[in-house]
Amino acid sequence: MPLTREQIADFKVLFQECLADIVQNDVFIQKVAAAIAKTFDQKIDVALKTYSAKWEMLEKENRMLVNKLDQLEQYTRRNSLRTFGVAG
Repeated sequence: MPLTREQIADFKVLFQECLADIVQNDVFIQKVAAAIAKTFDQKIDVALKTYSAKWEMLEKENRMLVNKLDQLEQYTRRNSLRTFGVAG
């Protein structure tokens, strides 16, 4: 049995009233806010772990490069000659 336009309109009004009651309910708002906060915290935790791992990797690479640079500088100085007292 198909619904009449009047029945459909009544259902729309009833649905809007129920939805308005739900949205204005403090418990509903608290649950939605808690769910949003939980999801946000989880995503931030994942991002922090990812960036922490990248940070540690970059620090390790930086230390390695600084050591390599120091070794190269020491190697080039080893083969250098210093002369003193020679007029230029």
